[in-house]
Amino acid sequence: MDQVRYPMAVMNEKVKNVLSVLTFSEEEVLHKVIEALSETRATVVTSSRLTDNGRITRSVVLSLFRLLAAAGIIRFRSAGAKGTRVGVVDTEAWQSLREALARRR
Repeated sequence: MDQVRYPMAVMNEKVKNVLSVLTFSEEEVLHKVIEALSETRATVVTSSRLTDNGRITRSVVLSLFRLLAAAGIIRFRSAGAKGTRVGVVDTEAWQSLREALARRR
């Protein structure tokens, strides 16, 4: 399997680590999360909206959130039935991640 190469000057270590362990399903969800999130304030995201096509389970969404939180890029907190509140912690890494994923598509 060929690995996609990214310019190292653009990415920091957090982004390289995240991209190296993302599954295909997590990457699909990440594209949707990027569209839904604002960099300046926390946003409520519902897993059911991100998984509406039926191919992705809610556990994949939670796994992605945990991965990004462990890397220090986002923070998240469950709001119960209302969804999950997600906020960007490291805007530089978030922007770098967005750019790397845009090149990947």
